[in-house]
Amino acid sequence: MSTIQAQEFSSINEEFFWIAKEANSLINLGARGSDIAIISRNHKDLELIAKFLQVSNLDVNYEKQNNVLEAKEIRWLILILKFIHSVNQNNAKEQENLLPEILSLPFFNISKNLIYEISVLSHDSRLTWLNTIDSITGSSLDVTVREFEISKLKKIKELLIDLGVKSNHLTAEQILDEIMGINL
Repeated sequence: MSTIQAQEFSSINEEFFWIAKEANSLINLGARGSDIAIISRNHKDLELIAKFLQVSNLDVNYEKQNNVLEAKEIRWLILILKFIHSVNQNNAKEQENLLPEILSLPFFNISKNLIYEISVLSHDSRLTWLNTIDSITGSSLDVTVREFEISKLKKIKELLIDLGVKSNHLTAEQILDEIMGINL
């Protein structure tokens, strides 16, 4: 599981030493080096950190051309954050546009058949996707769907709505922690 940490240091060397120590600890706990990401405000700091890690005998794969906003995981987070914002702003049209794509994200593991059935039910009943999700049961679907998949779907909906309602009172870090800690 990923964690985001904020730390303060008295010097740049102390900061780099801490980063190297944390990376080494993660590797010793079984993480692959390729699973560790270090994010910085600017390229210059990343160059220095990369050199420090190499001196500390840690393999580094640093590529300046990587644009973090193009990473699929970041695009997924942005999509979810847009939905949370739409709930906060009471923008039902935006929610309706974003929810099918969010439910299709691979880490939610919602079957394509269920997403399709929700689409059909929503259209036929002239209900929003959110209201359709509230109303579905295993017997209201044309496909055989396990009850836990419907339950998971409802939990996702409740989590997203809850985050939208609480978003005025949470920090960005708290919202991201809740999104990244989703455990359904």
